[in-house]
Amino acid sequence: MIRKPYFVGNRALDDLKNFSRSEKLAFCSLTIKISFIIYFMNLRISWLKKMTLLNYIVKIAIKKVYLLLFFIRLSFYNIMIMFQIRKLFAASDEISPGSMF
Repeated sequence: MIRKPYFVGNRALDDLKNFSRSEKLAFCSLTIKISFIIYFMNLRISWLKKMTLLNYIVKIAIKKVYLLLFFIRLSFYNIMIMFQIRKLFAASDEISPGSMF
């Protein structure tokens, strides 16, 4: 008997009844493998989308932390410069005008 290569609706069930046991097992295992491949590919694609979104969020957070650290360092340097200027002015007040020459 020549089997049809297509499976549509009830024809698939009728054709499947005529298969031998090993052919049915092979067909079922192939169907299960294909469905698992499709499922895991969809899962991987959605996971990659989530990971790219998460990666994007993490990159933005890291940039903001670096920017925050930069401004903290800048303000620290400004405070240190202000202290140096105050020390300079305090030292210049202690020096009498006659001793500079």
